[in-house]
This record gives sequence, structure tokens and C-alpha cells, in this order.
Amino acid sequence: ACCKAQGEHAYIMLRTSGALAERQCWIVPIKQAISTRGCSEEVWEEIQSFKSSLRRMYGAQGQGVLFLESVRRGPRHWARIEAVPVPADVEADAPLYFKQALSNSDEEWSIHNKVIDLAERGLRKAIPEDFPYFSVEWRSGGYAHIIEDEDQFSAQFGIDVLAGMLGVDPPSFDRHGPKTSESKQKNLVAMFQQEFSGFDFRGGGGV
Repeated sequence: ACCKAQGEHAYIMLRTSGALAERQCWIVPIKQAISTRGCSEEVWEEIQSFKSSLRRMYGAQGQGVLFLESVRRGPRHWARIEAVPVPADVEADAPLYFKQALSNSDEEWSIHNKVIDLAERGLRKAIPEDFPYFSVEWRSGGYAHIIEDEDQFSAQFGIDVLAGMLGVDPPSFDRHGPKTSESKQKNLVAMFQQEFSGFDFRGGGGV
């Protein structure tokens, strides 16, 4: 992964390996935080601005985008949102697929909590501070689910569900697997940076 756009409080990293789609990336707060829900107001607002820029960029190519976040407790965890561009029809089907997947997972990593509709309350009102959770967002809303049993929760839950929607195998995250060459990474970053600059909320598009 390579940094391609940095604001005052957050930055975007292009995922150059282990991705489901081209131009897949992370939105990451500069200052360590357990979750984006727990970030300060200015960090939260800048993350939302990056989301809007990515929506416009992907939308210009006729694509939708899903934003995934998996939150765990612990001093080493660093919040990040995965932005995955998808065909528009896949984004439209996301509510059905993710609601089913989250409901089916209730007994695995949660006992009492159910699927939370973010269109009704929004993430910051729906999830108590410092609680681990999984969330998925699309243009018109999203779902969240509190994680009660972190040992049973896979950090790749959202990616696995999305891979099933796309009809592809989940990407391998074996650190000893094939790597993207440094020159190819630089080319991918340069191409993305050029494209993103036309939609960058910061106006200048600089890193």
C-alpha cells in the first residue's frame, strides 16, 4: 500500500496488493485511534470529505463504492476504512447481502446485539464509544454490528462477504505470496493520484 493523498487529519492509502478491485484503498486517521467512530470531530469530518471525493471519483466511472470498517480493542489497532469500488448493481444489492451475512453471524461473535441500520441514526449515535464493531456503508445508508466475541470475528469478514457478491475468491493475505513490484506500485499510485485530483475536496490534489 502507498500513501497517495493526505489531509490535515487523515490520508488515503492505495491498496496495491491483496485487493478485490482496482483503485481499492484505505482512509486512515493520521493520529492513532481505535475506530473512526471515536475520532475527534475534525478528524471525522475530514474522513467524510474523503469518502465524498471517492464516491464522486468512482461514480464518474459508473461505479459505486462500499466502505468497510472492522474495529478491535487493543493498543496496536489503528482505525482504517476500506473503500472498495464495485459495479453499481453490486452496491444496490449490498443491503440485502450484508444484512443476511450479519444476521447469520449473530451467534458466532455476538449474542444480544442485532444489525443496526445506519440510515436511521448514523454510526456515532448507533455505536457506544470504545465498542468494537463492524460497519459497511453505501451511498444511501449502511449497517453496523457490535462485536462481542472478538476471538470469533474475522477482520476479513466484510471483504469475504463482498467477494461472494462479486463471485470471486477472497484475496490472499499471505505475506510470502506474490508481491506487486515497486515500479508497478509507483505507476498505480501516479495514475490514481492523477484521477483523484479531479475530485479532491482539498482542491489542489497534492500529497
